[in-house]
Amino acid sequence: MKPYQLYRLFTGNKDMPNYLIFHVTSICNSKCITCFNWKNLNKKDELTLAEIEKISKHMTHIEYLTLGGGEPFLRKDLSEICKVFYTNNSVRAFSIPTNGLSPDVVKKTTEEILKGCPDALVRVSLSIDGIGELHDHIRGIKGNFEKIWETHNSLQDLKKDYKNLGILAATTFCKHNQDKAIEIYRYIKKEMKIDQYNINYIRGDARNPIMKDVDIEKYEELINYIEINMTQKDNTYIDRLLDLLPILTRREVLRTLRSEERIYECHAGRRMIVIDSFGKVFPCEMLDEKLGNLRDYDYDLKKILELENTRRLLIFIKDKKCNCTWECAIQDSIVYNYKRYPSILKKVMLK
Repeated sequence: MKPYQLYRLFTGNKDMPNYLIFHVTSICNSKCITCFNWKNLNKKDELTLAEIEKISKHMTHIEYLTLGGGEPFLRKDLSEICKVFYTNNSVRAFSIPTNGLSPDVVKKTTEEILKGCPDALVRVSLSIDGIGELHDHIRGIKGNFEKIWETHNSLQDLKKDYKNLGILAATTFCKHNQDKAIEIYRYIKKEMKIDQYNINYIRGDARNPIMKDVDIEKYEELINYIEINMTQKDNTYIDRLLDLLPILTRREVLRTLRSEERIYECHAGRRMIVIDSFGKVFPCEMLDEKLGNLRDYDYDLKKILELENTRRLLIFIKDKKCNCTWECAIQDSIVYNYKRYPSILKKVMLK
């Protein structure tokens, strides 16, 4: 990410979201017991590429785009979707999570994205919730862990030729893996070649509610361990900043877990927005109330953002009447909390 791109990420648009989370498909070949979106999976009538083009043309520049699902790599035109936003909205940072069940598809599609969006940072995040059978149990698919390794290796092959490819790993912290969390982190750090490791605290309406019975002290133990054992990289200040944000986010998650009220200013619905694969618009992934469907408003997001219902919900969010540990929202709040910049810059400069 170049300095001017980072500047735009931090300053953002005045009247349109700068960060878009777009669930490109509801189709999924996993059965994760931690999934918050399981009730909306494997349904028909998704947005076509032509409809997505219309949505894109009504938006201004988008600095960061996360493409979720379902399993995003099951969308056959995923690379074309990326090219649409790259061309129309100057997206220069893509984040795509994957369950890794289709190594050949992930490799082929990722290379198509890299070729079609040569100036963009493309970050593919491998979902790894355990080692071996534990991972397969949580993800609901036997042999998933072996497929993750195949996907990891195929992405490593790509990285030899594409310096703008980032390979990440992410673990959803839940009841079934909380006692193994440090072991999982050590394994990934030792055995895999990744650029960043993230922890997602289980959230929402999990397929198996028991998974949310988590010990906060074990979460704190894990994030302390990660910070102590992080490898110090000799990289640019911008890279250091991007590495620091997940650390600050995890600390904020921990503070949120121990607070009865929200402790951060949430920019959901303003700086960031969520669109599902059917065109429905939400301020975030945690609030069920949709703002509207783009199909009903000529695919123009701005028309939905100007609705009275949207304004009412944004006031609800601004007044801190909701509270969650969603990492995307928390990290977004850190980015736009200008009062924290001096302390953040100090940490980056002195690392």
